[in-house]
Amino acid sequence: MIPIPNNTSPAVDNRTVTSLNKRPREAVDRNTVESLNLGPNAQTAAPARQPVPPRPNIPPQPVPQPVPQPTWQTPPPAQTSPVYQRPETPPSVYQRPTPQPRPTPQPIPQPVPQRPTPPPQPRTVPQGRPVPPPAPPMPPERPMPPERPMPPLVHKLQKGQKSNLAGPLQKLKVCFGWNVKDARCDVDASAFLVTDTGKVPGDEWFVFYGQDSSPDRSVSFAVTPNGADREEITVDLQRLDARIKKVVFVLTIDEAIPKNLNFSMLKDVYVRLVNGATGQELVSFTPAEYYPNVTSMTMGELYLYNGQWKFNPVGNGIHQDLAGQCAVYGVQIE
Repeated sequence: MIPIPNNTSPAVDNRTVTSLNKRPREAVDRNTVESLNLGPNAQTAAPARQPVPPRPNIPPQPVPQPVPQPTWQTPPPAQTSPVYQRPETPPSVYQRPTPQPRPTPQPIPQPVPQRPTPPPQPRTVPQGRPVPPPAPPMPPERPMPPERPMPPLVHKLQKGQKSNLAGPLQKLKVCFGWNVKDARCDVDASAFLVTDTGKVPGDEWFVFYGQDSSPDRSVSFAVTPNGADREEITVDLQRLDARIKKVVFVLTIDEAIPKNLNFSMLKDVYVRLVNGATGQELVSFTPAEYYPNVTSMTMGELYLYNGQWKFNPVGNGIHQDLAGQCAVYGVQIE
Protein backbone atom coordinates (compact mmCIF):
# COMPACT_ATOMS: atom_id res chain seq x y z
CA MET A 1 0.00 0.00 0.00
CA ILE A 2 1.06 3.48 -0.73
CA PRO A 3 0.97 5.65 2.34
CA ILE A 4 -0.67 9.00 1.84
CA PRO A 5 -0.06 11.78 4.25
CA ASN A 6 -3.13 13.12 5.98
CA ASN A 7 -2.31 16.76 5.89
CA THR A 8 -1.93 16.99 2.17
CA SER A 9 -4.26 14.51 0.54
CA PRO A 10 -7.95 15.36 -0.14
CA ALA A 11 -10.83 13.20 0.98
CA VAL A 12 -10.99 9.87 -0.86
CA ASP A 13 -13.88 7.50 -0.63
CA ASN A 14 -13.54 3.85 0.20
CA ARG A 15 -14.69 2.60 -3.16
CA THR A 16 -11.90 4.28 -4.95
CA VAL A 17 -9.38 2.85 -2.62
CA THR A 18 -10.84 -0.62 -2.95
CA SER A 19 -10.73 -0.42 -6.68
CA LEU A 20 -7.14 0.62 -6.62
CA ASN A 21 -6.24 -2.26 -4.42
CA LYS A 22 -7.77 -4.72 -6.80
CA ARG A 23 -5.66 -3.60 -9.77
CA PRO A 24 -2.47 -5.22 -10.47
CA ARG A 25 0.55 -3.26 -9.38
CA GLU A 26 1.95 -3.24 -12.77
CA ALA A 27 -1.14 -1.52 -14.31
CA VAL A 28 -0.76 1.63 -12.35
CA ASP A 29 0.78 4.20 -14.46
CA ARG A 30 1.88 7.70 -13.87
CA ASN A 31 -1.43 9.19 -15.05
CA THR A 32 -3.33 7.27 -12.52
CA VAL A 33 -1.10 8.46 -9.80
CA GLU A 34 -1.50 12.03 -10.92
CA SER A 35 -5.30 11.60 -10.96
CA LEU A 36 -5.17 10.78 -7.38
CA ASN A 37 -3.95 14.33 -6.81
CA LEU A 38 -0.91 13.25 -4.88
CA GLY A 39 1.02 16.04 -3.55
CA PRO A 40 4.67 16.73 -4.25
CA ASN A 41 5.68 15.15 -0.98
CA ALA A 42 4.06 11.83 -1.71
CA GLN A 43 6.42 8.81 -1.89
CA THR A 44 6.25 6.44 -4.79
CA ALA A 45 6.04 2.80 -3.99
CA ALA A 46 9.21 0.89 -4.75
CA PRO A 47 9.07 -1.82 -7.37
CA ALA A 48 9.22 -5.41 -6.22
CA ARG A 49 12.84 -6.68 -5.63
CA GLN A 50 13.90 -9.30 -7.98
CA PRO A 51 15.57 -12.37 -6.54
CA VAL A 52 19.33 -12.19 -6.79
CA PRO A 53 20.95 -15.20 -8.37
CA PRO A 54 23.54 -16.86 -6.22
CA ARG A 55 27.04 -15.66 -6.84
CA PRO A 56 29.47 -18.24 -8.07
CA ASN A 57 32.13 -19.37 -5.65
CA ILE A 58 35.14 -17.42 -6.78
CA PRO A 59 38.21 -18.24 -4.86
CA PRO A 60 39.58 -15.19 -3.18
CA GLN A 61 42.37 -13.51 -5.04
CA PRO A 62 45.42 -12.62 -3.15
CA VAL A 63 45.68 -8.99 -2.48
CA PRO A 64 48.72 -7.61 -4.23
CA GLN A 65 51.12 -6.26 -1.76
CA PRO A 66 52.52 -2.87 -2.51
CA VAL A 67 56.08 -2.95 -3.77
CA PRO A 68 58.19 -1.12 -1.34
CA GLN A 69 59.83 1.84 -2.97
CA PRO A 70 63.44 2.47 -2.11
CA THR A 71 63.86 5.42 0.06
CA TRP A 72 66.84 7.59 -0.91
CA GLN A 73 69.01 8.30 2.00
CA THR A 74 71.68 10.94 1.87
CA PRO A 75 75.03 9.27 2.51
CA PRO A 76 76.83 10.52 5.51
CA PRO A 77 79.71 12.88 4.78
CA ALA A 78 82.99 11.16 4.09
CA GLN A 79 85.40 11.05 6.90
CA THR A 80 88.42 13.09 5.88
CA SER A 81 91.75 12.49 7.51
CA PRO A 82 93.12 15.47 9.29
CA VAL A 83 95.92 17.35 7.49
CA TYR A 84 99.22 17.01 9.24
CA GLN A 85 100.38 20.36 10.38
CA ARG A 86 104.10 20.50 11.01
CA PRO A 87 104.63 22.16 14.31
CA GLU A 88 106.35 25.42 14.04
CA THR A 89 109.79 25.34 15.46
CA PRO A 90 111.95 28.32 15.98
CA PRO A 91 114.62 28.71 13.25
CA SER A 92 117.99 27.41 14.20
CA VAL A 93 121.35 27.24 12.43
CA TYR A 94 122.89 23.84 12.11
CA GLN A 95 126.25 23.84 13.69
CA ARG A 96 128.46 21.22 12.15
CA PRO A 97 130.58 19.64 14.83
CA THR A 98 134.23 20.39 14.48
CA PRO A 99 136.05 17.18 13.57
CA GLN A 100 138.65 16.22 16.01
CA PRO A 101 142.02 15.34 14.52
CA ARG A 102 142.76 11.71 14.62
CA PRO A 103 145.84 10.76 16.48
CA THR A 104 148.61 9.72 14.14
CA PRO A 105 149.65 6.19 14.95
CA GLN A 106 153.26 6.03 15.78
CA PRO A 107 155.06 3.22 14.04
CA ILE A 108 156.62 0.73 16.31
CA PRO A 109 160.32 0.67 15.61
CA GLN A 110 161.47 -2.69 14.51
CA PRO A 111 165.00 -3.75 15.01
CA VAL A 112 166.88 -3.87 11.74
CA PRO A 113 168.90 -7.03 11.49
CA GLN A 114 172.50 -6.33 10.78
CA ARG A 115 173.67 -8.33 7.86
CA PRO A 116 177.28 -9.27 8.17
CA THR A 117 179.47 -7.84 5.44
CA PRO A 118 181.35 -10.58 3.66
CA PRO A 119 185.07 -10.03 3.33
CA PRO A 120 186.22 -8.86 -0.12
CA GLN A 121 187.12 -11.70 -2.38
CA PRO A 122 190.17 -11.40 -4.56
CA ARG A 123 189.31 -11.03 -8.24
CA THR A 124 190.30 -14.04 -10.23
CA VAL A 125 191.04 -13.76 -13.92
CA PRO A 126 190.55 -16.81 -16.09
CA GLN A 127 193.65 -18.11 -17.71
CA GLY A 128 194.24 -16.69 -21.16
CA ARG A 129 191.90 -13.65 -20.84
CA PRO A 130 193.37 -10.19 -20.27
CA VAL A 131 191.96 -7.93 -17.60
CA PRO A 132 189.68 -5.30 -19.25
CA PRO A 133 190.84 -1.74 -18.78
CA PRO A 134 188.80 0.51 -16.49
CA ALA A 135 186.02 2.58 -18.06
CA PRO A 136 187.11 6.06 -19.12
CA PRO A 137 185.85 8.89 -16.95
CA MET A 138 182.75 10.76 -18.07
CA PRO A 139 183.60 13.87 -20.06
CA PRO A 140 182.83 17.08 -18.23
CA GLU A 141 179.76 19.01 -19.28
CA ARG A 142 180.28 21.65 -21.93
CA PRO A 143 180.71 25.03 -20.27
CA MET A 144 178.35 27.85 -21.19
CA PRO A 145 180.02 29.90 -23.93
CA PRO A 146 180.34 33.60 -23.20
CA GLU A 147 177.77 35.84 -24.78
CA ARG A 148 178.68 38.17 -27.57
CA PRO A 149 176.96 41.52 -28.10
CA MET A 150 174.89 41.97 -31.23
CA PRO A 151 176.37 44.40 -33.73
CA PRO A 152 174.25 47.37 -34.80
CA LEU A 153 172.09 46.05 -37.65
CA VAL A 154 171.66 49.05 -39.93
CA HIS A 155 169.71 47.77 -42.95
CA LYS A 156 167.34 45.26 -41.39
CA LEU A 157 164.97 43.37 -43.65
CA GLN A 158 161.70 41.70 -42.78
CA LYS A 159 161.04 38.06 -43.51
CA GLY A 160 160.56 37.61 -47.28
CA GLN A 161 161.59 41.20 -48.12
CA LYS A 162 163.91 40.77 -51.12
CA SER A 163 166.58 43.42 -51.67
CA ASN A 164 169.10 44.30 -54.37
CA LEU A 165 172.76 44.42 -53.40
CA ALA A 166 173.87 47.85 -54.59
CA GLY A 167 177.32 48.83 -55.81
CA PRO A 168 179.99 46.95 -57.65
CA LEU A 169 180.59 43.78 -55.67
CA GLN A 170 183.37 41.23 -55.89
CA LYS A 171 183.42 39.62 -52.44
CA LEU A 172 180.70 39.28 -49.84
CA LYS A 173 181.02 38.24 -46.24
CA VAL A 174 177.94 36.51 -44.87
CA CYS A 175 178.31 36.83 -41.07
CA PHE A 176 176.30 34.83 -38.49
CA GLY A 177 175.84 35.46 -34.79
CA TRP A 178 173.85 34.01 -31.86
CA ASN A 179 173.82 33.44 -28.12
CA VAL A 180 172.62 30.28 -26.38
CA LYS A 181 170.48 29.65 -23.31
CA ASP A 182 171.55 26.01 -23.02
CA ALA A 183 175.24 25.09 -22.99
CA ARG A 184 174.53 21.92 -25.01
CA CYS A 185 173.54 23.93 -28.09
CA ASP A 186 176.34 23.87 -30.69
CA VAL A 187 175.22 25.96 -33.66
CA ASP A 188 176.80 25.69 -37.12
CA ALA A 189 176.43 27.68 -40.34
CA SER A 190 176.56 26.04 -43.78
CA ALA A 191 175.99 26.92 -47.46
CA PHE A 192 174.48 24.97 -50.38
CA LEU A 193 175.53 26.04 -53.90
CA VAL A 194 172.62 25.03 -56.14
CA THR A 195 171.87 25.31 -59.86
CA ASP A 196 168.63 26.35 -61.52
CA THR A 197 167.24 22.88 -60.62
CA GLY A 198 167.38 23.68 -56.91
CA LYS A 199 169.98 20.95 -56.27
CA VAL A 200 173.74 20.99 -55.83
CA PRO A 201 175.84 19.78 -58.81
CA GLY A 202 177.62 17.37 -56.45
CA ASP A 203 178.29 16.68 -52.81
CA GLU A 204 181.43 18.83 -52.91
CA TRP A 205 179.30 21.93 -53.49
CA PHE A 206 178.17 21.81 -49.86
CA VAL A 207 180.32 24.08 -47.63
CA PHE A 208 180.34 23.66 -43.82
CA TYR A 209 182.79 23.11 -40.94
CA GLY A 210 183.74 19.66 -42.28
CA GLN A 211 184.24 20.87 -45.87
CA ASP A 212 185.35 24.48 -45.67
CA SER A 213 185.51 25.45 -49.38
CA SER A 214 183.83 24.75 -52.71
CA PRO A 215 185.63 23.09 -55.67
CA ASP A 216 186.08 26.43 -57.48
CA ARG A 217 187.33 28.15 -54.27
CA SER A 218 184.61 30.76 -54.58
CA VAL A 219 182.90 29.96 -51.24
CA SER A 220 184.77 29.32 -47.98
CA PHE A 221 183.85 28.76 -44.33
CA ALA A 222 185.65 30.25 -41.28
CA VAL A 223 185.12 30.63 -37.53
CA THR A 224 185.62 34.12 -36.11
CA PRO A 225 187.07 33.79 -32.60
CA ASN A 226 186.74 37.48 -31.81
CA GLY A 227 184.14 40.14 -32.40
CA ALA A 228 180.36 39.96 -32.46
CA ASP A 229 180.15 37.44 -35.31
CA ARG A 230 180.74 33.76 -34.51
CA GLU A 231 181.05 32.29 -38.04
CA GLU A 232 181.26 33.70 -41.54
CA ILE A 233 181.06 32.41 -45.11
CA THR A 234 182.93 34.36 -47.81
CA VAL A 235 181.53 34.40 -51.37
CA ASP A 236 183.74 35.51 -54.29
CA LEU A 237 181.23 36.44 -56.98
CA GLN A 238 183.94 36.74 -59.67
CA ARG A 239 185.12 33.16 -59.21
CA LEU A 240 181.71 31.57 -58.74
CA ASP A 241 180.92 28.77 -61.20
CA ALA A 242 178.48 29.82 -63.93
CA ARG A 243 176.22 26.86 -63.14
CA ILE A 244 175.58 28.16 -59.64
CA LYS A 245 172.47 30.37 -59.57
CA LYS A 246 171.81 30.47 -55.84
CA VAL A 247 173.67 30.12 -52.52
CA VAL A 248 171.47 29.00 -49.58
CA PHE A 249 172.61 29.76 -46.02
CA VAL A 250 171.42 27.47 -43.18
CA LEU A 251 171.83 27.39 -39.39
CA THR A 252 171.62 24.01 -37.60
CA ILE A 253 172.08 22.70 -34.03
CA ASP A 254 174.45 19.76 -33.74
CA GLU A 255 172.66 16.59 -32.51
CA ALA A 256 169.50 18.57 -31.88
CA ILE A 257 167.08 15.68 -32.27
CA PRO A 258 168.82 13.05 -30.07
CA LYS A 259 169.57 15.67 -27.39
CA ASN A 260 166.12 17.27 -27.66
CA LEU A 261 167.47 20.72 -28.51
CA ASN A 262 165.66 23.43 -30.49
CA PHE A 263 165.75 27.09 -31.47
CA SER A 264 163.83 28.18 -28.36
CA MET A 265 167.16 27.66 -26.55
CA LEU A 266 168.80 30.36 -28.72
CA LYS A 267 168.62 34.13 -28.75
CA ASP A 268 170.14 37.09 -30.63
CA VAL A 269 170.29 35.12 -33.90
CA TYR A 270 171.13 37.21 -36.97
CA VAL A 271 172.73 37.16 -40.41
CA ARG A 272 174.25 40.18 -42.15
CA LEU A 273 175.88 40.71 -45.56
CA VAL A 274 178.98 42.90 -45.56
CA ASN A 275 180.89 44.31 -48.53
CA GLY A 276 184.22 42.48 -48.46
CA ALA A 277 186.12 45.45 -49.80
CA THR A 278 184.74 48.23 -47.60
CA GLY A 279 183.38 46.31 -44.57
CA GLN A 280 180.07 48.18 -44.92
CA GLU A 281 176.86 46.35 -44.05
CA LEU A 282 174.54 45.91 -47.03
CA VAL A 283 171.53 44.09 -45.51
CA SER A 284 170.75 42.15 -42.33
CA PHE A 285 168.01 39.91 -40.95
CA THR A 286 167.05 38.52 -37.54
CA PRO A 287 164.14 36.08 -36.95
CA ALA A 288 161.24 37.36 -34.89
CA GLU A 289 160.27 34.06 -33.24
CA TYR A 290 162.20 31.11 -31.81
CA TYR A 291 159.92 28.09 -31.97
CA PRO A 292 160.51 24.96 -29.84
CA ASN A 293 159.81 22.63 -32.77
CA VAL A 294 162.53 24.16 -35.00
CA THR A 295 165.94 22.50 -35.07
CA SER A 296 167.32 24.09 -38.26
CA MET A 297 166.54 27.30 -40.16
CA THR A 298 167.15 28.63 -43.67
CA MET A 299 168.38 32.15 -42.90
CA GLY A 300 168.56 33.54 -46.46
CA GLU A 301 169.38 33.08 -50.14
CA LEU A 302 171.88 34.91 -52.36
CA TYR A 303 170.71 34.57 -55.96
CA LEU A 304 171.26 36.09 -59.40
CA TYR A 305 168.26 37.67 -61.15
CA ASN A 306 168.56 39.42 -64.51
CA GLY A 307 172.28 39.95 -63.99
CA GLN A 308 171.70 41.48 -60.53
CA TRP A 309 172.60 39.81 -57.23
CA LYS A 310 169.80 39.91 -54.65
CA PHE A 311 169.25 38.66 -51.13
CA ASN A 312 166.06 37.04 -49.81
CA PRO A 313 165.67 36.72 -45.99
CA VAL A 314 163.80 33.40 -45.84
CA GLY A 315 163.64 32.70 -42.08
CA ASN A 316 162.06 29.29 -42.61
CA GLY A 317 162.52 26.84 -39.71
CA ILE A 318 161.92 23.07 -39.90
CA HIS A 319 162.26 20.09 -37.60
CA GLN A 320 165.28 18.59 -39.38
CA ASP A 321 168.95 18.26 -38.55
CA LEU A 322 171.87 18.87 -40.92
CA ALA A 323 171.26 15.53 -42.63
CA GLY A 324 167.66 16.55 -43.32
CA GLN A 325 168.79 19.83 -44.90
CA CYS A 326 171.28 17.95 -47.07
CA ALA A 327 168.49 15.72 -48.34
CA VAL A 328 166.49 18.81 -49.38
CA TYR A 329 169.27 20.09 -51.66
CA GLY A 330 170.45 16.73 -52.95
CA VAL A 331 173.59 16.15 -50.88
CA GLN A 332 174.35 12.48 -50.25
CA ILE A 333 175.91 11.86 -46.84
CA GLU A 334 176.89 8.65 -45.14
